[in-house]
Amino acid sequence: GFIFAACAILIFNICDLVSILLIKKDTHKKETCNVHAQEKIPFREVMDNTLGNKNFRSVILLAVLWDVARYTTIGFLGIYRIQELAFTLGTVQIITIAGNIARLIFSKPFGKYSDKRSFAKGMELAMILCVIAFAFNVITTPTTRWLVIGYSIFFNVAMAGSNQNMFSITYSYVDSKYFVQASAIKNSIGGLCGFCASLLASKLLSFIQENGNTLF
Repeated sequence: GFIFAACAILIFNICDLVSILLIKKDTHKKETCNVHAQEKIPFREVMDNTLGNKNFRSVILLAVLWDVARYTTIGFLGIYRIQELAFTLGTVQIITIAGNIARLIFSKPFGKYSDKRSFAKGMELAMILCVIAFAFNVITTPTTRWLVIGYSIFFNVAMAGSNQNMFSITYSYVDSKYFVQASAIKNSIGGLCGFCASLLASKLLSFIQENGNTLF
């Protein structure tokens, strides 16, 4: 399975590289882009316009909560499906494909909704769908294991809105001049918190499993 995945990744990356090489150079250059590319922004100015921005700090908090939630759940659900729910790998992949198709179908409508309302409203709708997805998870047991399909579909549809809106929401609260730095700060803090949370979650999972799948 790993060999197959490695070969597939290699082939797709070669296709990506060929596609990039075939893209013609953009001869139309905007003056504002040139100014921003050449201008060196002082560190203090970057901090004042990113971490010093109250609205952007709220965006960082959103990113942290979202990454912690994902890192402490998504990675362990695959194990749960195979072990406790006793699905075969083939069935798990079919369910995953169904979720990805749902995401594909709803990506464009989600984009239109966010463009019309706002990136924040798009993110809000995505979080509501996540609540529904994890509500399916709460009641998914070995006797109701097919409810995992509901989780897979709703979560993937939510991802159609959360991924792009989480990226674009920075535009709403930070000047485009500091967008790259703001994105780096947001992604770094969120990713680090999510990674640390996953380490704690793995310890908690091991403790629960060692105590007969009980916490208290």
